[in-house]
Amino acid sequence: MSGAQEMIRKMGEVCVEPKYDGVRCQIHFSKLPNAKFRVQSYSRNLENTTDMWPELSSIGRQIRADAVILDSEAVGIDPETGRTIPFQETTTRKRKHDIDLFSSQVPVRFYVFDILYKDGSELIKKPLRDRRKILEGTVRPGETLVVTPHIITKSVRSLTGFHHVQLKAGFEGAMVKKWDSQYEPGRRGYNWVKFKETEGKTGKLTDTIDSVVMGYYLGKGKRTGFGIGAFLAGIRSGDGFVTVTKVGTGVSDELWKELHRRIGAFRSHVQPKHYRKVPKQLVPDVWAEPRLVVEIAGDDLTRSPLHGAGFAVRFPRLVRIRTDKSPHQATSVDEVARMYRNQGNGNR
Repeated sequence: MSGAQEMIRKMGEVCVEPKYDGVRCQIHFSKLPNAKFRVQSYSRNLENTTDMWPELSSIGRQIRADAVILDSEAVGIDPETGRTIPFQETTTRKRKHDIDLFSSQVPVRFYVFDILYKDGSELIKKPLRDRRKILEGTVRPGETLVVTPHIITKSVRSLTGFHHVQLKAGFEGAMVKKWDSQYEPGRRGYNWVKFKETEGKTGKLTDTIDSVVMGYYLGKGKRTGFGIGAFLAGIRSGDGFVTVTKVGTGVSDELWKELHRRIGAFRSHVQPKHYRKVPKQLVPDVWAEPRLVVEIAGDDLTRSPLHGAGFAVRFPRLVRIRTDKSPHQATSVDEVARMYRNQGNGNR
């Protein structure tokens, strides 16, 4: 069963938007006296990121409201080609001291996909169809804020066609949202689903998995110099984490070095108490506290008596480090089970 068929069957009428490779950004805007305004931004983890985005200082002329809270994806734009740039390049702003200089080299556009609050009214419990109408009446066209394009459909063919158009445009695929769904803070849940083309580029699964790095294995050969040759990945299970795969491919030399550096800050001499059901044959050379989240893809999911999740990712590849996500936002066992069933394995 294809991902598109499953989405339409379970969700009915859906709103389909491009899936951007960016940084989640919640924008808080309020007008002040004397034609001034205040704007602040927050990450997915509610970290104040206002200083990262000097572009937001120009959005006053685009807002038709006294006070709003918008949800958006901050996406870096190549000034020469006008095309979007990879997530990892956008997030380097967090490590840059001269953000104003960096913003001139890699300007950012904010693709706004939802509105949570407007002029004293909380909107999160309103259905998406209503929020979308309010959003389009609130944000004027401009260069900094762009309301995400979308289609409304019940058709598998239309959904698949839109998805392929986004891939050709250089985006990650599509976001599929139940048209009458409420806004769900934190995780997307079953009303917001990623439809990503992973075959060839990152794998064959129709979605990726956000996993926690539980530890790593020492490298051999060329990777001896990196200090790491593979890592153990886990997903959420209750208030703990269980293994789902061991990743040793799909990682550039520079990314191996960055992984080793980041994991080094969270190394543990013993197995962290939050880790469950780790068999001896998977115990890493170095344990790590559950702090670093990475996005992985693979060919498919299989039942696994070895991994604590009960499933394993076959031919896993590292897509990127998710500095914008906390361990509690990692994919859960229930979500992986749903992905497995969506492959058409529900009775196996």
